[in-house]
Amino acid sequence: KYMDMHVHSNLSDGSNNVNELISRARELNIGACITDHDTIKGSLIACKEILSIPSTELTSSDTHDVLAYFNSEKDANEFFKKNVKRQGGRLSFWRIKLNSVELIEKLDDYNAFVVLPHPFIRRPKLSYLFFSDDKNKKLLKKIDAIEGVNSFLSSSRNKKAIEWAEKISKPIIGGSDCHTVGHMGNVLTGCFAETRTEFLEEIRAGKNYVIVKKEMHLYNRMTESMITIWNNMKGE
Repeated sequence: KYMDMHVHSNLSDGSNNVNELISRARELNIGACITDHDTIKGSLIACKEILSIPSTELTSSDTHDVLAYFNSEKDANEFFKKNVKRQGGRLSFWRIKLNSVELIEKLDDYNAFVVLPHPFIRRPKLSYLFFSDDKNKKLLKKIDAIEGVNSFLSSSRNKKAIEWAEKISKPIIGGSDCHTVGHMGNVLTGCFAETRTEFLEEIRAGKNYVIVKKEMHLYNRMTESMITIWNNMKGE
């Protein structure tokens, strides 16, 4: 099975609705994780229609992004009700009120599959610096995988993410991080699995692989960035 593990809909800062993303996933014959910021709604819809995992992207109060994949819809809903409260404010980077330590510890309580996306993205979200610090070694152990390939980023930044993941012996996943449906499926994570549970188990065991179907050129990355900023402003 092939899955785009990092996708955004208009329920957060994407441009397309969930149904459009589901339709595109069917056209491409892939699974897709709707990892909207601070909401699980779109993901739960996708889980009913295509191969998907209850998932979200959360930004801690200290601006570090985490992709969280839950074992069940029940776990995802319960986690959100108990733990996710937004800081609010225009261009707040979708921060919630938990800091990175609190967030990862809460996710650990639910045995969620936790991934660091785009660890070499520009500041203030440069999570590599935080998680590679010696004082955060125990926290890094609770991270299940690193997003080594993100179509939003340059090949040089992705290369750094891959090298870091290999250095710390973490599985590597890939995702498009698309905010418009046209870029969905550019980067896929592949596993020999039939169910979402098996899919995550294969990644935990390091038996998955990453496929880059299409590299996003600089112009496209800049356009996606502008679209994302605009959608963030509208969302607030």
